[in-house]
Amino acid sequence: MTGSLRDYNWQSIYESRPSEDVTHLIDEFYTPALKRSVQYDRIAGYFDSGSLAAAGNGIQALVDNDGKMRLIVGAQLQPKDRPVIEALADDLDENLTDLDDETLDQQLQLLAWLLREDRLELKIAVPSHGEWGIFHPKLGIFRDEVKNRISFEGSINETAGGWTRNYERFKVHRSWDDGQAPYVEGDRDSFKRLWKDEHDHVDVYDLPEALKEELIEWKAPDTDVEVSQIVEKLRE
Repeated sequence: MTGSLRDYNWQSIYESRPSEDVTHLIDEFYTPALKRSVQYDRIAGYFDSGSLAAAGNGIQALVDNDGKMRLIVGAQLQPKDRPVIEALADDLDENLTDLDDETLDQQLQLLAWLLREDRLELKIAVPSHGEWGIFHPKLGIFRDEVKNRISFEGSINETAGGWTRNYERFKVHRSWDDGQAPYVEGDRDSFKRLWKDEHDHVDVYDLPEALKEELIEWKAPDTDVEVSQIVEKLRE
């Protein structure tokens, strides 16, 4: 039996530390949560395989728990992850199996393995309402074997930079605390509606479909808006 999420002293607020301790959020929150979970549901504006590598011990524990990750992320993905993600375009099992692990770095090997073994499901979200820009919410939900849950919401993306390099801050809620349970349920409802593509203002695509529809933009997060676009908006 896996450990219980109730058997850890979760803080109400986590924030990055301004020091060389770049793994603080991973060591104090991310890895302990993964080790006690059988499911990790995540919504984020940005995702890269570096986040998986940074929390390697926790990811291994989640897999050992027979657990799974479900991610809903925006359409701007890192070019470095493109070889593995594009292998999904035609046939998931065949193309991922054909990838030569020796040509991939460790981050991409981990991403490819998780996708190949159905330990990671990835969906792409695109706002469908008016002049909205990118999909940018950030929350996560961990569930243990007996259905205890914690959810977190704040500034952090599912990227290596988010977990190790940026200044980030997020709040945590516990399902077994009567005062916090409604927040956890609200986060679950948000994830569920998006995962089922039942959100009124966001379209959510399975990854192979998003690839075929050419919805994905291959660029680093900080390059999503050109100066000319900003100036044009200001003139309107």
